[in-house]
Amino acid sequence: MNRKFTLITIILLLVSGCVPLAPQNTPAPRPTNLPTEIPKSSENSGSFSETRSTAITPYLSPTLTPDFNTGVIQNCISVKPELPKQHPYTGKIVFETLPPQDERVYSFFDLSSGKATEIPGRNYSYLSVSPDRSMYAYKNWDENQLEVYGSDGKIIRKLPWKQNWGSIDGWIDNQHLIIVMAVIDVPGFVKYPRAITILNPLENKEKILEPNYPNIDIGNTNVNWPYMGTTVYNPSLSRVVYPGSLENSPSGGYQGFILYGIPEKAVLAEFDNPYWSGEGPYWSLDGSHLLLLVNREFYIVSPDGIPEVITQMNPLEGKRNYTAEFYSWSPDNKTVAFRLLSYETEEFSLAFLDTKTGMITNTCILAGFEPDYYTTFPYPIWSKDGKSLVIAANYQKDPPGNDVVLVNLAEKSAFIIAKNLSPVGWVENP
Repeated sequence: MNRKFTLITIILLLVSGCVPLAPQNTPAPRPTNLPTEIPKSSENSGSFSETRSTAITPYLSPTLTPDFNTGVIQNCISVKPELPKQHPYTGKIVFETLPPQDERVYSFFDLSSGKATEIPGRNYSYLSVSPDRSMYAYKNWDENQLEVYGSDGKIIRKLPWKQNWGSIDGWIDNQHLIIVMAVIDVPGFVKYPRAITILNPLENKEKILEPNYPNIDIGNTNVNWPYMGTTVYNPSLSRVVYPGSLENSPSGGYQGFILYGIPEKAVLAEFDNPYWSGEGPYWSLDGSHLLLLVNREFYIVSPDGIPEVITQMNPLEGKRNYTAEFYSWSPDNKTVAFRLLSYETEEFSLAFLDTKTGMITNTCILAGFEPDYYTTFPYPIWSKDGKSLVIAANYQKDPPGNDVVLVNLAEKSAFIIAKNLSPVGWVENP
């Protein structure tokens, strides 16, 4: 997706000052083969759902009737113009100014008081909130340092920003930040694939994870998934997913996702996919399962590499109904919120995936016009209890702007809480 590449290029320019031009990749034809399971390990075995078969059937028979249920139901939620004076929501929503802006401005919207407070100064970036919502961190460019704060806004830690640190790309758990490295290979060129630093900012301890894995892609500088750079690790750092060339693909020669067992030093599974044209893989917050979008269907993959297709968005071969982007796990690891694209209406809307049943619910809350690029990718942001979330919606082109909508899943209600801002986090007291 070009808007993602634009954001990535901006980040690389900030850290290196020069970025080599990479050839544009032409997405491969839609593969009709299945994910390939490589010999399994014994670690963390178990089925994600005891009631579902692990048989892989990403495409159903093309002889099905045209009215076959695609596994997407519509349950529209009406968006009200503002929050009621009395409501149950707590904490602070973190906002970022929309592009074009010379400098990013972060602010905190207090849900209890309805007041917004800007972070002093203008030269910050990479703000990221911990999974338990108790801390947030960002880079202070003026002081060239990493700053970590508690949910109360009090600073916890300041660390000098190291020369080879590229960007904060999220948290791998409640104590450790993920920092994508920006090592200059030759003058003006950032080394690819990029290493990852797992940093405990409170103890000032870091672990550098070099991307030295079998068949990892070494030439496509466009592959830089949000939050994890090139390599996507589970919280225990025992599994990693990365883009690369496949050795056991039935189709022969396709590139895609590779799941690698670090203690076993073995490839556990491969998945055909033109990885440069889709979303990256995401581990559940507890690391028990991996979520993949392969050939426009969601897969759940166990740490052993056992894949299971759980959706039927496109059951008929050759007919495209839906695809997905910008997805995030709920805190209880049972639901995935994402933007659903209907090929029929050409509209993106907020939807939810029940990972137990595979059913997708479309809320009809539209994303609207899609900007040429984002300063912050519009992933749904969950509350700590998983009962609500915040999304950017109703993007407009002229004049540019959007709504920020708070959605209550239990009550099936939604409210506009801000305009012309990008939500980037939700901090709450422990």
